[in-house]
Amino acid sequence: ARMMISIPFHVEPVKALVDEFYKLVKSDKPHLQNTFTKSAIDLSYAHLVRRTCHEVTTQQECFKALHVEDFINRFDALTVDDHAMLKHLMLVFYNFRDSDILEHKLKSIVFNET
Repeated sequence: ARMMISIPFHVEPVKALVDEFYKLVKSDKPHLQNTFTKSAIDLSYAHLVRRTCHEVTTQQECFKALHVEDFINRFDALTVDDHAMLKHLMLVFYNFRDSDILEHKLKSIVFNET
């Protein structure tokens, strides 16, 4: 988990690397399902997406192509009682903070339009 968290801060982000991290996000391998490892993978992926899309002029298309909506769908599927996962996904969303897609979703949550 510790190694996964450090990667986004020490490499130049490219779409190919983000795609490889997404495979880890979607993986069902048992060693990637550990709570801390899963959290580290999600947060690292979100950080890589933000850094990859930061310099791109078509930023929203970049965010769309890099599966931001998958995390929004995971959030929508949660119950109100799953506080740990809700908090985790809010940290992931913080790493996606430059995304208009996410901004519209968060507005709907704040204004109770979901």
